[in-house]
Amino acid sequence: MRALFLAALTAVVLGGCGAAARSEPQIQLQLSEPVDGAVVTSASVTVSGSVSPAGARVLVLGHVIATAHGTFSTQVQLQPGTNLVDVLAGAVREKAAMTAVRVYRQILVTVPNLGNDSPTTATKALQALGLKVHLVDTDPFYSFLIPGSKGVCGISPNSGRRVLRGTTVTITESKTC
Repeated sequence: MRALFLAALTAVVLGGCGAAARSEPQIQLQLSEPVDGAVVTSASVTVSGSVSPAGARVLVLGHVIATAHGTFSTQVQLQPGTNLVDVLAGAVREKAAMTAVRVYRQILVTVPNLGNDSPTTATKALQALGLKVHLVDTDPFYSFLIPGSKGVCGISPNSGRRVLRGTTVTITESKTC
């Protein structure tokens, strides 16, 4: 108890002499974009925000970024899937600040023109792009009497459309397209 009283008394006396611990200054860091959990299809994203004091140094993914009047902005390249973008700000005699956001990059693929392909060739081409395939046979019940082999009559989504990997493409197949 006596030790606790002496410690408190020492803090008061030293505080009166100007030697008391003051709260440590701290950097203020705020991101404007991107938001955490953003989902994009582009190969890069803009990282921007503000920092104070205005002379603080900013690092994005370990690279020094120029600041102007306490604001910063830079482009960051993204890999497919989840990307973690970290931002660090610091200054002399200031307590550093750090934040990070997750950005998910989706990959789009273009549905190819499969009009003259066999259903087997079309299926392989779509699967090579990371797409799923659903085959719909529209042949009449008597198709075994019709000479020739099945062809691709149509696809959905249409050729030229950009879709996410993993999208199911429906192939309509028949001998009588």
